[in-house]
Amino acid sequence: MQLVSLDFNPKTVDISSNELQYLTVTVNVTSDGAPITDIGVDFIPPEGIGNLYAVLGSEDLISGDANDGVYQMDFGIPRTSRLGTWTMDFALLNDQAGNQEIFGYLPAGRTRVSHFRRIRQQILLSLLRTRSQSSECKCP
Repeated sequence: MQLVSLDFNPKTVDISSNELQYLTVTVNVTSDGAPITDIGVDFIPPEGIGNLYAVLGSEDLISGDANDGVYQMDFGIPRTSRLGTWTMDFALLNDQAGNQEIFGYLPAGRTRVSHFRRIRQQILLSLLRTRSQSSECKCP
């Protein structure tokens, strides 16, 4: 299994609004063996506490097939999410034979499990608020 590309838009999400904001996640994957069943993408906040996790499956396949396909989904970002620059911690690929591959950016000197594959660059997402969230009444 191979993670060919992973992208998302927008790169900055304003969570000031009471409406749920969406991130469009697009993943291109290939498999020479068993068909891919699902893809997980995990983002972690600056403090490393909590996460945002998206799972893409066959219903999210927009082109190709389970052995060479592009998956896309709109992923809701809760307005209670921590502000700041989030990092894609890993992308997880699973196939019908029960195999699993994990892809992610790993700074020099850090290690992970043996089946962890490095990606070349860090993938970042910024969450911000442009309006004050004060609930104080400004009555005369």
